[in-house]
Amino acid sequence: MHKRLPGILLIMAVFIIWIGQFITMLLWQGIYMPEYFLMGDLGARTCVEIAGPGVPRYICSPGHRIFTTALSIGGVVIISAALLLIRGQKTKNVVTVVRPLLVYAGLGALIVAGFGALGIAFIDSSTHSFAHTTAMSIFIFSLWGCLVSLCIHALRYRHHRSRMLSSHESVDTAYENLITPIIAWCGIVLLVISLVGFGLFISSTSPAPYGTYQHMSCDSLLLWLLMFGAALGFGSTKNRQLRRQAQRDKDAAIVAAQEALTQSSSAGNGKMNNE
Repeated sequence: MHKRLPGILLIMAVFIIWIGQFITMLLWQGIYMPEYFLMGDLGARTCVEIAGPGVPRYICSPGHRIFTTALSIGGVVIISAALLLIRGQKTKNVVTVVRPLLVYAGLGALIVAGFGALGIAFIDSSTHSFAHTTAMSIFIFSLWGCLVSLCIHALRYRHHRSRMLSSHESVDTAYENLITPIIAWCGIVLLVISLVGFGLFISSTSPAPYGTYQHMSCDSLLLWLLMFGAALGFGSTKNRQLRRQAQRDKDAAIVAAQEALTQSSSAGNGKMNNE
C-alpha cells in the first residue's frame, strides 16, 4: 500500500493536468489550435495580443481558472507522491534499493517539477511571459532529471545483480527498483521525443508549429510519469511475488552451478598435482 498510494497519486496528477487543459481548450474564445497556441496561453488572465515566444497571437482564455486550478492541484499531488516515495525509501516500506543516491536525486527532481507546475499555474503568461516561460522550463528540466536518474539506476541495478552473481555473492531479493528495465527503456524513448520537441521549439523560426513542439516536449514526459505511476500503483503484488520467487530460484541455481564448476575445477587441479 505504501508503494501503491504514490503511484495512484502520480496517475491522478497527470489526468488532472490533462483534463484541466482539455476543458480549458473547449472554453477558449474562438478555436484553440494546439499547433499554434502554447500551453501557457490557457492560463492567461486577460485577453491580449502576444508577440512571443512563438508566433504573434491573440490569446483569450475564459476558462483560465480551470487550467490554473488543475495545474496547481497536479503540482501539489506530484510533490506529495514524491515525498511519500522518499519517506518509503527511508523507512523501507516501499523498496530497498542498491545505492539509492540516484533514486533520491530523481525524486528530488520530481519535487522540483511539482513546484514548477505551481509556478506555471500562478504566473500569468499574458503579463509575465518571461517568468512563466522560466517556470515551464523548470518543470521540463526537472522531469528530465527525474527520468534520467531513475532510468540509469534501474539499468545499473540490473548490472549490480549480474555482478553479484558472477562473484558468488548472495542476492538480497528484497532489493527492488522503483521502475523495471522495460519502463526505463520506454522512458529513454520518451526522453528523446521530449528533447527533440524542446530543440525544435527553441531553434525554429516563425512561422512554425511551436505549440506542437511544446506538447512534444511536455506531454511525452507526462506520459512517462503516467507509466511510472501505473508501475507503482497497479503492479500486481501476487505476480510480483511470483517473479521474485522465480528470480530467487534462478539466482540460486546460477550460484550453485558456478560453485559446482569451481569445486570441480579445483578437484581436477588437485588430482593433476597428485599425479
